[in-house]
Amino acid sequence: MVKSKRKRPPEVVTVSSELDVISVRGGQTGSLLSIAGEPVLVDSSDYSGSLGWLAERYLAPPVAGDLHLLTEWVDEAQWQRLRAWLADPTPVERLADPLAPLLEILEDGKYTLRLTPVSDIRIVAVDCAKPVGWYRGGFEQPEDVEVIPTHWWPPPDAERIEHYRRQLIAAGRPAAVLLAHSAGAIWYLLDGHHKVAAYQMRGLDPVCVTIERQPPHRIRPRAMPHSWPDNRPIWES
Repeated sequence: MVKSKRKRPPEVVTVSSELDVISVRGGQTGSLLSIAGEPVLVDSSDYSGSLGWLAERYLAPPVAGDLHLLTEWVDEAQWQRLRAWLADPTPVERLADPLAPLLEILEDGKYTLRLTPVSDIRIVAVDCAKPVGWYRGGFEQPEDVEVIPTHWWPPPDAERIEHYRRQLIAAGRPAAVLLAHSAGAIWYLLDGHHKVAAYQMRGLDPVCVTIERQPPHRIRPRAMPHSWPDNRPIWES
C-alpha cells in the first residue's frame, strides 16, 4: 500500500499503556477509527464489485478543547517535541523514541513503523453523516493509496500551507502521520493535513510516518452507531 523510494526495514513496537485513546480495527473489507472511545471514521467495501468502496464520518472534525484532538491526551511539552521532530524528521535509531507520545495513546497491540515518502496518494474527503462512495484505486491508477483525513479537507489555513510550501522549496521534508490496520485498505491521516496539501501543491510525494496495526483486531459491532453495512467478515464474533 505504501511505496517507498528508499528502503528501510520496518520497526515493530508493542504498545501496552492501556490508554486506548486511538483505536483502528478492521480487515480486508473495512476498518473503523475510534478516538476517545467513540467511532470517528469508517470505511467499507460496498459489496457491489471488486473496487466499490464507501466511507463515512460520524463526528464533525474536532475543535479546540475537543477530546477527539490528540493534543488533549498528550503532555504539551512532549507534543511540542514530537511536532518539532515531524517538522524536520532527522534520522533516529528508533522511530519509537520521537513517536513515543503518540504511540502511548494507541490501543494496546503491535504496530509497524516506517518513515517513507508515499507516492500516488489520493485524498478521500468525507463530510459528517454523508457517506461517500468511490472506486478504490480507480481504473487508470490502480496503485493509488487512499487516505481519509481526520480533520477538515482541504485544510483551512492558507498561511500554514504556504509555510510548508516554502519549506519544501528550500528542500525541507516535514512528515505527516498515517495510521492503518495492516489487514485493511485505507489510511487515516492523523496529523499533517497542511503538510500534505503543500506537498500536493508542489507535486511531491509526501514524507509520512506510517503506523500499521498488526492483526487480528476485528471491529466490535457495538462500537458502530448503526449497521455499516452488514460486514460480518470484519466483526468480532
